[in-house]
Formats: sequence, structure tokens, C-alpha cells
Amino acid sequence: MRHDAKSDTDEPWLAIHEVYYKETGECRAYTENPVSVFADDVAGIGWVLDRMREALEKPVLSESDFSKKPGERP
Repeated sequence: MRHDAKSDTDEPWLAIHEVYYKETGECRAYTENPVSVFADDVAGIGWVLDRMREALEKPVLSESDFSKKPGERP
């Protein structure tokens, strides 16, 4: 997900977030913080990394793709 610059001195930045969609396919919400890599074992870490690699194959979303910001009620 692309995050917009917050000031003239900031640069836009990218992070991987969990994204939730409406039944219509429209972006509904995303996690406030980028996802972390953690699991109970090495296989679990591999599973998380595989999902992150899959995310890199999808279009990059922007904050403006969402009608609500993190923490707001849908």
C-alpha cells in the first residue's frame, strides 16, 4: 500500500497491510499498522512470507482507495 507524504519534506512510502474488501470487491478497510512477520515455527514464517510475496503480484493500493481511514468505523 502506498502511503501519501504528510508534509512537504516527507516522501511517499510503501508497506504491506491486511486489506478487507466489501462483497462488491471495493476496498473497505486496511490495518492501521503494516503487517509483521511472526509465527510459532519456521514453516509458519514461510507461510507468512509466501502471502507477502503474493501481495507483491497485486496492484499497489493507496490510502485514497479507501473511504474510511484506519480506526474509523465502517
